[in-house]
Amino acid sequence: MVATSGEQPDVDWITALVTRTYAEHLTAMEFGVALKAHINNYGCTEQQMRLVASTLLRFATASSVPERRLLQCLETLVKAEVLRWAVFIEVIAEFRHFSRVPCVETLAVILQNSVPLLRCSYTSERECAELSAALITVLNWCLLALEYSLKNDTSRGTQALIKCTCAYAESKFVRAMLYLHERIGGDSVNYVVEAAISFSQSYPACEELKTMTESLRRIGTSPVEKIDDNLCGLIKQLDAKESLGEELVASQAFFYVKLPQIVKHLLALGAPITDLTTALATICDNKTLLNQVDMKTKTNTLQHLLEQMAAAGVIDDVIVKNLLEKRFIFKRSECLVYTSK
Repeated sequence: MVATSGEQPDVDWITALVTRTYAEHLTAMEFGVALKAHINNYGCTEQQMRLVASTLLRFATASSVPERRLLQCLETLVKAEVLRWAVFIEVIAEFRHFSRVPCVETLAVILQNSVPLLRCSYTSERECAELSAALITVLNWCLLALEYSLKNDTSRGTQALIKCTCAYAESKFVRAMLYLHERIGGDSVNYVVEAAISFSQSYPACEELKTMTESLRRIGTSPVEKIDDNLCGLIKQLDAKESLGEELVASQAFFYVKLPQIVKHLLALGAPITDLTTALATICDNKTLLNQVDMKTKTNTLQHLLEQMAAAGVIDDVIVKNLLEKRFIFKRSECLVYTSK
């Protein structure tokens, strides 16, 4: 993430940089080089980076025809991970000149194409909360723009906005984020669904609106299959980490605090099973640490956890077998070396 070094520079440099990018027809790469040079010399706060993004958007959509080069620069910021996805989405949602139909259409396409790239750190509660709130914002923006588009019969804008909304509504990651956002006390997406229903009733000839409404209805449901009692019990056990004392040594703290937290987020956010197995395989490689944990707990703690997960249906017996073999390879080799001496 962008850091701050030295005194805070005046924000005039942001306008100057974007103006230069526009006037000199800088490419996204050239813009990135210029921005990096400034950051290396003066630093840049998150607030200033957000202002860079907002200024790029403002310049790019100043007329009815969007300046695509500047929008590419905006996309480069988030793809280079100097701008968080939550900020990227919120900045685009600041655009309110819906009469500039080509701009609306282009922004809708950018948002739609961003869906497969969306991510946040599973272990950062703040980052996940901010992204889930931003997802609510972008759905609201789509409906506001869609309302204008429908009233003014701008078919291309309407189609782009419907496709964008459906892309978010049908994304398993987005649905998981919004589902959890509401469960922890965030804004409900019900008003978005109600607005979509109202649109489809007001414009019955638009079949795409009906499809969009059905997609939005599914946001309020769990993004994962029905969870049985065993899995619920496992997740509750993982939550017990909060009651552990500070006297745990580093090895135990990792296993009983960090690992359950990671597993809990992977399960609750509907992460792919490949992500979970990759994480577990990485843990198996930390054999010295696991050996220390086993010595303190007087049991095979990893095997116990894997058996719990298998019983809950999170992973199958084949995965358990492969992971345990990976876990025990070093132990067996140690024994062979020891007995050969």
